[in-house]
Formats: sequence, structure tokens, C-alpha cells
Amino acid sequence: MNSQTKLAAMTDRRIACLLPDLPSPKQLLPYLEQMHANRHYTNFGPLAQQFEHGLIHLIIANQQSNKDPKIAINACLCSSATSALEIAIAELALAEHSLVLLPALTFPATASAVMKNGLTPLISDVDSELWQLTPEIAYKMAEHYTIKAVIPVATFGQPVDIKAWEIFSQDTGIKVIVDAAGAFPFQPLSKSCPVVFSFHATKSFGIGEGGAIFLGDQERCKTYNRLSNFGFHKGMVDELGSNAKLSEYHAAVGLAQLKRWPALNKQRNDISRIYDNSLSEVTEVSTQTSNPCFEQRSLVPSLKVIQVKDNAAQIIEKMASYNIFCRQWYLPALNRHPLFAPFVATVDRAPSTSSNLPISDSFQQRLVGLPFHNFLRPRQIHHIVDCLSDCVYAFTSRK
Repeated sequence: MNSQTKLAAMTDRRIACLLPDLPSPKQLLPYLEQMHANRHYTNFGPLAQQFEHGLIHLIIANQQSNKDPKIAINACLCSSATSALEIAIAELALAEHSLVLLPALTFPATASAVMKNGLTPLISDVDSELWQLTPEIAYKMAEHYTIKAVIPVATFGQPVDIKAWEIFSQDTGIKVIVDAAGAFPFQPLSKSCPVVFSFHATKSFGIGEGGAIFLGDQERCKTYNRLSNFGFHKGMVDELGSNAKLSEYHAAVGLAQLKRWPALNKQRNDISRIYDNSLSEVTEVSTQTSNPCFEQRSLVPSLKVIQVKDNAAQIIEKMASYNIFCRQWYLPALNRHPLFAPFVATVDRAPSTSSNLPISDSFQQRLVGLPFHNFLRPRQIHHIVDCLSDCVYAFTSRK
């Protein structure tokens, strides 16, 4: 029995929430052989440069399919999306303790990257339908706080409205960095607002570990690369950097994954479509609203998250009894973590220890992450949704 058959047999009995789909050793071998022949294992090696060019080509192709305006794309590859976000924030050179607005519904790394730079996160509620921090929310916050930067998040891989954020930045003078960790390659790029992607193993385009900053500004990307290499410039260090470069090993995985991407993307698209068709029949369940500015036909989300009326924890527990493993992503929201609770923002008071953000807090009882990975079969998806429907209606009928 080969590995694929074994995996299929396993998932027939136990449906995992997330299974990474990375290249096989055989698919990696040609790139590892190149690396070995080059005797170059890190520090902006030839495989990393080749991988960077491949990523840019893929994004350009995706932008053209979505009729976005063409911009000159530049990139900085990093060892993780967290290190990429830290570098993008550091490049802004903000004064110590400056306020950086970000949503409560995000992974903790978004806030920790702010704090690692000596800045203060300002944690905001999100839009009830988009599940994102929007420019409209940021405008209101800017009336009450001296915000120096904003980090909107492409929640669950749903792209943010980059044009609206560009306008916000131009109107207010507030810098914007987009945390699009799970939205590669679908998040449109910008000339002025850097976009950070993740290539973690669990992402749609996974290489094990890695990240990147993309921006239509070559000079700023040169700064990112210097900061990722200890701050070296012509052999001297004149700004504080870190060791955040992508290794040749991870670039080798990335190059193999680029070859696999058309098939991977089609497979995820097919799985997502089957899910959406099946979920449409469950009237007690809703999904995240997409930004109307974005062409949806080519988007494949990184996660499949649904919203129930309440009882999310009980539904997850009941699904597990069916051997279907669900979870809650980005929850508890940041305002419920002890480290970040003091930095909650509202429109009527300064940051305080109050952690009440009604929309983000409500998601604790309402959001459920369903199994979503390339090893799901159609019959398993239908089984998942059938069990979900039973759970939802069972809990609803008890009231």
C-alpha cells in the first residue's frame, strides 16, 4: 500500500482539520542536488533568487486574471511571515511606543511583531460581515487616537481592499502594512502598502516555513533585504536588523511547490466549490462576506470557516464524536489574551484593561473551522456537511 493509499485509508476513519501538502522527496531532489553543487545554502543564494522570480511571475499572472493595474513587483524573502512582518514594521522607523492599529481577529504574531519593534498595538474590533479591520473602522479610530500605522489582516485568506487602504494612507498620512499571511497569491499588491505573505506548511502554498514582503517600491525592498541580513550595507551596519533570510533549503521546497501550484490550486478550488455548494443547503450556517472589489472566481481561501448562530464549542465537540476534527482559528480574539488585553481600543476611551470588543468576542461562540485540505474526497466533504447540519439543527431545536 503506497503512502497516498495509506493516507486515504486513514482519513476515511479520521477526518483531520488540516493536512499540509508539500512536495515529495523525489520532487525535491533536483533542487537539493543544485544546492549541493552550488555549495550555497543561505544568504540570498541562487535558489532563493530563482524562487523569488517564480513567486513574482505567479503573482503577476494572478493580478492579470483579476484585472488589477500592473505594478512593478519587488520582494524580500524571509525565514517566516513573522520575521517578514517584523522587518516591514521596522522599516517604517516609527518612534518608540507609537500606536499601531490592528484587528482583534488575527493570529497573535500580528501583535507580537508590533511589540517586538518597541511599538504599542491598538486592538480594534472588526466588521461583522467582512470579519476584517476596514478603512472605515480605521478612520473612526484615527479621530480618537494618534495612530502611526495600521495592519489590516486578510482574515482566513480573504483579501483586503488594497485600493481603499491606499486611499486611507494618502488621506491620513498613516502607514499601512497588509498582513496577508494566508492570502497568497490572491491578495492584490500595492505601490505604497507592503503586503506580507506566509509560506508556512499549513498555508495553501506551503514550503515548511517561510514568508515574504511584496511591494511596488524597489528601494524599500532593498531596505527590507538589508534588515533581513543584520542591517549590513556595503559591509557596515548602520541600522538594526535581524537574521531573517530564507535558506536555500526552503527555497528548494518553494521551487518544487511552484511546479505543483497549478494542480494544487485547482484541487483546492474544486474542494472549495463542493463545500460551498453543499453548505448552501444548511440554512443555519453563513460564511464570510468577500470584499466586493475583488474578483472572486479565482480565489481559493486558506481556511474554510463558517458561522453558526451560537454553540460553536459544542458543535466542534460533537463533530469530533463523528471523527471529524474542527477548530477555531484566531480565537480567542487578541483582546482575550492576557498579553494583549491592555491594548484594546474603542472610540470613546484610551487603551485600557477592558477587553470588550462585541463583534470579535461574539465569534468565540459562532466561528467553526471545518476540515480543509487537499486530501479530502467529495464524499468526505458531503459527510462533513451532513454531520454539521445534524449538529447545528440538534442544538437549535433544544432552544
